[in-house]
Amino acid sequence: MKTILKFFLCLTLVVLVKTGFVPVVFSEDKPAAAVTSKNVQTPVEAREKSVEADGTVQTQVEAIESATKPASNKLNVEVQAQEPAMEPANEVKEEVQTQKPADEVNAAVTHQQMPAVSAGAATGAVGYAKIQPTNDAGTLTGQVNFVEQKGGLQVDAEVFSVPGAGPHGFHIHEVGACHKNGDAAGGHYNPLAVKHGFLPKDGHKAAHLGDMGSIEIDAKGHGKLSVFLVGVSLTSGEYAVAGRAVILHEKADDFGQPTGNAGGRIGCGIIAVGQNSGE
Repeated sequence: MKTILKFFLCLTLVVLVKTGFVPVVFSEDKPAAAVTSKNVQTPVEAREKSVEADGTVQTQVEAIESATKPASNKLNVEVQAQEPAMEPANEVKEEVQTQKPADEVNAAVTHQQMPAVSAGAATGAVGYAKIQPTNDAGTLTGQVNFVEQKGGLQVDAEVFSVPGAGPHGFHIHEVGACHKNGDAAGGHYNPLAVKHGFLPKDGHKAAHLGDMGSIEIDAKGHGKLSVFLVGVSLTSGEYAVAGRAVILHEKADDFGQPTGNAGGRIGCGIIAVGQNSGE
């Protein structure tokens, strides 16, 4: 009878082990642990623990997601808050665009600078002579301007309604008088007592200081002349010409001696100091 009971107990234990109701732990050093009610785990309990474990994992995942989301939102807020900081850069660009190129600033300064006085610039007195006919029948008019410059006297003449196209002798004479058909003006201004010539070319040793050559007249009676008389002045120095006369001759100066064979005197003007008032 006892033998039969042991057999059924062993058979029952084997069935329980195979079905998983009784876990068996084997150890190399220790014998199998005794099966107790505490060591036995029902399928229901195993599933509940598995669910609890899943819940724990799920809870950890949710905690990670919730911890990550605020950080992401915080980053978005920080990026949005930084966007207005770019506006000052745009203001700097606008200021740079409103600036004028260096090349343009440098050009404006140069334009405003006054030119340097050259060697031929005016350094002294100015004067003029109004040219009028030497007889009542004449109609010619004109003016000669004088400007003292470094080294000499600049002379610029312009005449109108001169009879006869072509060159007409044009000289400074000794005396400031125009009556007697211009004969009152005397001879060419020649303080050095040298032969006749063309002062701008021949200089003081080979020309009178009043030798200005000829002025070219066109078919309309108009003519211009510009010459520079070296060593001559208007009011100061040894060779001043203020108060003397300018004579326009009827023919060309051919530089023959003693006065160039220029013929009669058709126009005359007395050299005055200052600007012509137009009267």
